[in-house]
Amino acid sequence: MTDGDRPLTSPSETTINNDTNNRLAIAQERMARVSNTAPIKKVEGFWSDFKAFINRGNVIDLAVGVIIGGAFGAITNSAVQDMLMPFVGLATGTQFEEALFVLRNGTPPPPYTTRDQAKEAGAVTVNWGNFIQQIVNFLLISLVLFFVIKAIAAFKRRPKDLESHEKQCDYCQKEVGLKALRCPFCTTWLDKDIKKEEETGQGTHVVVS
Repeated sequence: MTDGDRPLTSPSETTINNDTNNRLAIAQERMARVSNTAPIKKVEGFWSDFKAFINRGNVIDLAVGVIIGGAFGAITNSAVQDMLMPFVGLATGTQFEEALFVLRNGTPPPPYTTRDQAKEAGAVTVNWGNFIQQIVNFLLISLVLFFVIKAIAAFKRRPKDLESHEKQCDYCQKEVGLKALRCPFCTTWLDKDIKKEEETGQGTHVVVS
């Protein structure tokens, strides 16, 4: 056989090339599958994490606390502004929330009856009435929360039994039955008369089964 008739590659090299091509095709197919399923897995993973986050008890408790706290704050603010401060304003002759002290006059000059009026005039003021009202709001909210938490704690507290059904052994400090004559833990006689008879060696011994 001449050099022109000789095949370019041997049979073993052809087999190796075919095997390499097959492996490459399989790898490309797997990569295509992974790339197609990756978005689905990401969505499933995100949804699983989200469900685990929502199912936590503290998240639900926090959401309920925030909602109730917001509503409770609105009630407290209304109680202060609409129920308490009008009497203070009646005594002082002006709306207490609008009480202010002018540091620099604006145009037109004072007096200013409201904070908005002083702001529109360009005056610099110390709004001490609103500051005191916010302090009153805080104190009222803290006071009410204190009583609410105290009531919840008293409600959750387990009531103690008025009559105890057990007594404590004087020697091993274990709790035994109220009518027990002998401690089942340290075998000490709990009845004083029987204990005295046993110590003196007199009297009839009581056998407790």
